[in-house]
Amino acid sequence: MAADVIVRKYRQKDAGPLCVLVVRSVKQVASYDYSADQVRVWADRVPSRERMDDLGLDGRLRFVAVDLMDEPVGFADLERNGHIGYFYCAPEVVGTGVGRALYEALEKEAVELGLKRLFVEASETAKPFFIWLGFSVDHKREFEIERVPIHNWAMVKLLSAS
Repeated sequence: MAADVIVRKYRQKDAGPLCVLVVRSVKQVASYDYSADQVRVWADRVPSRERMDDLGLDGRLRFVAVDLMDEPVGFADLERNGHIGYFYCAPEVVGTGVGRALYEALEKEAVELGLKRLFVEASETAKPFFIWLGFSVDHKREFEIERVPIHNWAMVKLLSAS
């Protein structure tokens, strides 16, 4: 599948499909590791189409993996301080190399920007993927959304100077 995917920069027309993609990812993929209540409050926090489009106004770089019909199947963003804010793949492409292709584009850009490290708050579901990419766990983050306890993992990866 990854061979049939192109990673490109975000376009305004991507906002709506990306909102749908995030909700699908949370409901279908994260549901393996989180309770129904946790999935519900997480999915309810997906940004609106307008907010999704506005996210790039803070200078973050956004990458979209698209299929041969230019339909988004994954996306990630990189804030200028090395923080990975969003990283989601459509359920049907999980495990096919789409996430890796997105990450490689993101890391390449980070190195070109001279960043020394990347950091992310990874879900329980995404934690093994980020470990596979060379991230290490800093600590578990436990918090609440609408009085529903939930957690993720603060993770970091030091980038080598090349």
